[in-house]
Amino acid sequence: MNTVINTMLFLLSYRPERMPITIRSRCQRIDFKPTYEQETVQWLNQQHLNTEMPEDLLLRLADGGPLRALELIEEDELQHRKTLLLDLKTVSGDSFDPVQIAANWQNLGSDKVIAWLLRLLQDLIRLKLLKDKANLSNVDLKEHLQDIIKGLDLLQLVRNYDFIMLKYQQTMGPMNYNPLSILEEIIVNWNNPETINQVD
Repeated sequence: MNTVINTMLFLLSYRPERMPITIRSRCQRIDFKPTYEQETVQWLNQQHLNTEMPEDLLLRLADGGPLRALELIEEDELQHRKTLLLDLKTVSGDSFDPVQIAANWQNLGSDKVIAWLLRLLQDLIRLKLLKDKANLSNVDLKEHLQDIIKGLDLLQLVRNYDFIMLKYQQTMGPMNYNPLSILEEIIVNWNNPETINQVD
């Protein structure tokens, strides 16, 4: 007598784009949304964090992960995020040194820089579309975000987001791209949406 055994495998990944396409194509993707339960907020409050940021906002920036929230504080990523935003203000001007800015970004960690740039751009696009009604992730940086969008149109923001997402996928892929060169490309292309539009 033949017995049929039904088996289901669960693959958990916080970076599914790094999995081989032969595996991803055979999977059904289920995204688990982060939760911001009161118990988690209380736990963070008990850690005596060296920050004035409210625990609920810190959790939001950490996508609901309490350990990730601790990492943001310990590795000074919150200040790095603000540094990136101020650099974007500089890049939006007429005079800047893309090589120096890219070198500074690389010192912060190219993977983290690109991930934060994507999140900041999401907020810039939300502000451009919805203004005061925008639901921002980086709500504590709202004034800086508002200053940046004054000189940028929506199409440029969207094209920059698409371009940086492409670069993020390259850094996460199997090819060995030069992180510094990728950061320089992002900076140089920031004010040239027509160039970004030509990227396949």
